[in-house]
Amino acid sequence: MAQPTVDATATIAVTAADIIAEVSALVPPQSASVLELAEARLPQVIPEDDLEDLPPEDYLVNLKVTGTFSDVLDGPIPHRTWLCKLQTALEDARKSGRTATAIGHPTVMGITFPLWALPVWDSIVVPSEQRMRWVEATRWLSPRNHKKEDQGLLEEARKVMARIPWTMKALALSGAQADSYMGFLAWFLSTLWLAERNIDIMAICINAAAATNGEPVLAYMAPVYLGSQLQGIGGWDAERIKGNRDLRGWRDDAKENGWHYIHIAVNLINIHWVVVVIDLEERTYLWGMSLVHVCMHSSTDPEALPR
Repeated sequence: MAQPTVDATATIAVTAADIIAEVSALVPPQSASVLELAEARLPQVIPEDDLEDLPPEDYLVNLKVTGTFSDVLDGPIPHRTWLCKLQTALEDARKSGRTATAIGHPTVMGITFPLWALPVWDSIVVPSEQRMRWVEATRWLSPRNHKKEDQGLLEEARKVMARIPWTMKALALSGAQADSYMGFLAWFLSTLWLAERNIDIMAICINAAAATNGEPVLAYMAPVYLGSQLQGIGGWDAERIKGNRDLRGWRDDAKENGWHYIHIAVNLINIHWVVVVIDLEERTYLWGMSLVHVCMHSSTDPEALPR
């Protein structure tokens, strides 16, 4: 795309406050429930993965604005991660004397927006993302998707959702990789409730709860990533096991934190989950799977495990 040459960054400072004031009515108040958020008129958000190969700096252009005010609000709007990178690119361009007159839309060809679209999108992207999750959750809770005997439970779930402010955050997830907004709960109210991200969120909550009881933490629930790296380990020789970076890293973490056990969730070909518990003191492991009601306790060659 053409390199931006015209300094129009002042447009953001002059017009952003007025424009954001006009669109603030789109965002429900902080006290609104997640059900009210699901009913709000907010735009769709482009998934982060769809923007991964689209450098934001390529969409700072020196072209005439073609998008209307409605286009800015109607979406789809870029993911917040991409918007942060776009803001950085705009600041870098301004510092180097290369500024833009417009922003090209990353997924809709032939449309450009004024620079004030950036702060507008930034002000509504979080509630828009949260809304998309809760819309999916409320659809899943629809009576037509469940058996008659489950209707009472579904009604209880809806009552709980009606009391959860959409801006509430989960203290257990503070500082963690997972999304700290309560929108993460919406993921559990879907047919994908056993997706890897949900297993990781449960692991974060379990570890956080264990760390707050005032007693030494002897067990740690690992993220799904570790289990995915260990599949097929039964066929590894001792040299490969000792040389595996992930195993060495977890060994060092275990020693530093005093863990005696590591719990690992393992996804079997995207069909079923099993649990593996590694006993670091006895150098053995325990595994079980609910489908066949088995629980196996096995020892292994102590020389094969990284010390």
